[in-house]
Amino acid sequence: MTRDFDLTDATPYHHWVDEVVRFSDTDMMGHVNNTAMTKYVESGRLHYDFDVLSPASKGADEPFSLIIANLNMNYLAESFFPGRVRVGTRLIRVGNSSITTAHGLFRENGCFGTSTCVMVNKVEGGSRPLGPRTRARLERLLP
Repeated sequence: MTRDFDLTDATPYHHWVDEVVRFSDTDMMGHVNNTAMTKYVESGRLHYDFDVLSPASKGADEPFSLIIANLNMNYLAESFFPGRVRVGTRLIRVGNSSITTAHGLFRENGCFGTSTCVMVNKVEGGSRPLGPRTRARLERLLP
C-alpha cells in the first residue's frame, strides 16, 4: 500500500527533528554538502524509528527489525552555514517485507532536499514478510 504526496510540501509530514547546520557540513563553495544532507535524513529516519515505528510494532509479537535497502536523495536548492534544518518524516509505503519513508529538508526559505528510504524487515541473509499485526499498525500511519 502506497501513498503519494509532494515531498517538498511540509504539510503532510507528521514527525519533525531539528538539526543545526555546522561549519563542517559545508564544502569549499560554502554550500551544505551532500554527505551532510544524508546525515540530516539519517537523523530524521532514526528519530522516526524510535518515536513512531518501534512503538507501532510493540506488542505485535512479530519480528520487526529494519535495515536500509535503498536511500534516494534529491538535491533541490543551495543551503548554507549557519542555520537550522527541519527534517520532516513520514511513512509512505508498506510492502510485503519492507516499508518506505519520505523525508523533507526545510529551511526558512523552503525545501532544499527530499529523500525516500526503503527499509526491509531483516533476517540473516535476507528479509522476512511483515507480520499481519505489524502491517495493520503500520498501515494506520499512512497518509
